Amino acid sequence: MLAAAALVLLIRYLPAYNALQQGRTDVLSAEAILRTAGLNPTTDQLSAANKQLEDAKLDFGDRSSVIDNGWISGVAAHLPWVNRQIEAVRALRHAGEDGTNLALDLIPVLEHLRSGTAGGGSGVIKELATLGDTEHAAITRALGDLTSLDASIAEIPSGALFGPIERFRTAAQQAQGRLDGPVRAGLTIVQALPGIVGTGTHRYLILLTNPGEERGGGGFIGAVGVVVFQDGQLASSDFMPSEFSDSLVTNIPAPGPIAEITGTNLVLSDSDWSPNFPTSAALAAEFYTRATGKTVDGVINVDPVALSYVLQVIGSVQVPPYPQVVTAANTLLELNYIINLARPGDPGKAYLAPFGHAVVDAAFKTPRAKWVALATALERGAAEKHIVLSFDDVRLEALVENAGIGGVLPQRPPGDALLVADSNLSGTKGDLFVTRNYVLRATVNASGQVQDRLSLTYYDPPETGAANAALLADSGGLYEDYIRVYLPPSAQFEDLLVSVNGGPAQSESPEDLGIEGGRPWVAYDLILDVNGTTTVTFLYSGPFGHVAPNGSVSYQLAWERQINALTWPITIEALLPGSRSYVIRSDLAVDRMFRVGTG
Repeated sequence: MLAAAALVLLIRYLPAYNALQQGRTDVLSAEAILRTAGLNPTTDQLSAANKQLEDAKLDFGDRSSVIDNGWISGVAAHLPWVNRQIEAVRALRHAGEDGTNLALDLIPVLEHLRSGTAGGGSGVIKELATLGDTEHAAITRALGDLTSLDASIAEIPSGALFGPIERFRTAAQQAQGRLDGPVRAGLTIVQALPGIVGTGTHRYLILLTNPGEERGGGGFIGAVGVVVFQDGQLASSDFMPSEFSDSLVTNIPAPGPIAEITGTNLVLSDSDWSPNFPTSAALAAEFYTRATGKTVDGVINVDPVALSYVLQVIGSVQVPPYPQVVTAANTLLELNYIINLARPGDPGKAYLAPFGHAVVDAAFKTPRAKWVALATALERGAAEKHIVLSFDDVRLEALVENAGIGGVLPQRPPGDALLVADSNLSGTKGDLFVTRNYVLRATVNASGQVQDRLSLTYYDPPETGAANAALLADSGGLYEDYIRVYLPPSAQFEDLLVSVNGGPAQSESPEDLGIEGGRPWVAYDLILDVNGTTTVTFLYSGPFGHVAPNGSVSYQLAWERQINALTWPITIEALLPGSRSYVIRSDLAVDRMFRVGTG
């Protein structure tokens, strides 16, 4: 029996393992060819990439099928330790199949794009919209392949694996990181473009927001623009300061914290109070429609960080007659200096309208050779929530939500979930300078009950430079931040502790409690002195852990990024039954998902 098993392993399983190795090599070779080709692949390049992918499909298919249905792997799958290795190899094989199918489905999309004739101007949008219409079936298959790929990689067991299998898992997870967000967002946008800019007239409201003065649902809205598409062509773009509607729409109530400061009703610039973008987008659209009598088909939030990514592609922007030059390196601070009259000669908010028009015009005239770079810049902006979209059309809205670029506050997140929504009530651009550090300690018991301790530490550094100090004028040296922490639906809030400048933590009552979209939130009004540090700690609990039939316990956390926020470090410390502890250090550049377990 042992001799027969050894012979089968040598004859059947070794070639299967080699096939997986070769499949990975073939896929990487095809990827290198397509990356080099960009959006202008030659017939020879497409043919070579297609051949490599077809070979990889065989490698991950028939040539390695014994890994799934061979009798030795079936027996081994029931042995301790060995079973995890078998599960991992099977999941990796499936991931290889899914990734190869994804690439093969994208080949005809590239072929179609290569045959296009538009070289720039508004023809870029029309050509991509035509691509989304003509290649709808291939794009739909590719999105399905991407979903299958995610599922296959999720099936790979966690914990230590045999050396070569561990390396395969790492490579697969890294490939998923490169593909998932950018490819899903890009394919979704191309798929949606026929409905966004295709036949007929389409009008969209663009919100130019400022992360330096954050609101719960994005930055302070300094200017708005309206772009109009007619049958796939950009027909017009018009930008104006957000104050244009202040005297025209005066009867929409402001949220309590804003009303207490202003003593007036809500204005368009503060309309993004909700961290759920469809909610704030609808409110901004209402301001615009009531002020102008014109409806819009959707709302797009764009901030200077996203614009900096675009400027890396289209180059610096200077708006005549103003001498200031906005570059990819200085976008955020330079725009804040300009619009806040921080230096002699800065034109103020009047600069935003012509600047917005100049950027839109340059972006739509991007030459074909830079399309990939521009698409990458936009995908990055969307993944980081520096660009967020909302559409009235239910089908289009479903597409952007599924791609994770709709800024939607999840109503039923799996496991534990967090969103820290800061709203700067100082009347300054203090969020450019005040730093944050977030730490979550989660203690999970054997029944899956979790005790959470979320500590948010804020530090307000002194600013001595004249231009930076001008962005903090009239604040009295204070930074006021209305913090709302959104918890899982089943969370039970227990206490709030505040420590100032390293002193002992004192229990305080929250400023307010509420529920939005099924998510409970707890608020605290933070007042921070210059050069001061305050830590606000939220204690809450709930059944956030998962207990498997075999008794193993796992913990999953979805930490959502605030729209338009700058990137801050986070630390997750999870203590599971059996004194198993995990420490994860990351940041909130994008939405984060973490999972640890005892199994």
